[in-house]
Formats: sequence, structure tokens, C-alpha cells
Amino acid sequence: MNHLNSVVLEGVISSDPRLVTVSESGYKLVKFDVASHRRYKDKKGEMQDDVLFLPVLAWGELSERCLSSLAKGMQCRVLGRLRLAKWKNKEGSERRSIELVCDHVEFSRRKGTSSGVRKDEIVVFDQDPNDAERVEDAMRESLVVYDF
Repeated sequence: MNHLNSVVLEGVISSDPRLVTVSESGYKLVKFDVASHRRYKDKKGEMQDDVLFLPVLAWGELSERCLSSLAKGMQCRVLGRLRLAKWKNKEGSERRSIELVCDHVEFSRRKGTSSGVRKDEIVVFDQDPNDAERVEDAMRESLVVYDF
């Protein structure tokens, strides 16, 4: 039985999307970070800020769209799943990282109108469902990865 691993993350893109690697199969991987901000009151009643920076991975055709359309500072919503990546650094120490593998990205961009008034336009990118098997193969080639 598969367990549910579905994440919705809203925040600000905190790094420009960048091409990280191309797997042996030639599949493209684009990585960018999203900062999700939360404000809360602590026990003393003082406002505190909590910011989570989460690496987001886009594969295949979705990666090309993200690379050409997204930029640092843009608001976005990303839907996908978490994965735990494990690798060894140059010194031989084992490293781990939680990443969000995205299937869906939404962002807004300003669009001019004939009256000169700027209007927000919501843009949506989805992973091509026909791409799913090739994406999974490429992900396995890139790192030792454990989905959870």
C-alpha cells in the first residue's frame, strides 16, 4: 500500500532556478529554493518569524518551463512530494537533504492591459503525466534517493 506523500508549499522563490545536472539519459533537472514564512507569538507574547527554505526540483519539460519563467523574488505555489536524498561529500561523509519534487507550479506575473492598468495573471505549469516514468528513471540515476 502506498502512503500519502503530497505537499503544497507557498512562498517566495529565494534563488533563481538553475540547471543542476543532466542525468545519463539526458533528462534535465532544475533546482530552486522556496522560502515559506510564518509569524507567530511566543510564550512571552512577542511576535516571532519562522522561515523554511526548501529546495524544489523540477524535471523534464517542467524544468524547462521553470528555468525560463521563474525568478528570485516571485510568489509561487508548488505541489509535489517530499524525498530524502543521500550522498557522500568530497570528504566521504554521508549527507542528507529533504527536497520537494514538484509536479505543479503556480505563480503570478504582472500583465499590462490596453488601459495601462497592470493586472496579475496566474500561470500554471504541470508535469506531463506521460513523462512520469522517464522522470523516475532519471531521478534514480542522479542520486541515491529514498522517497517517504
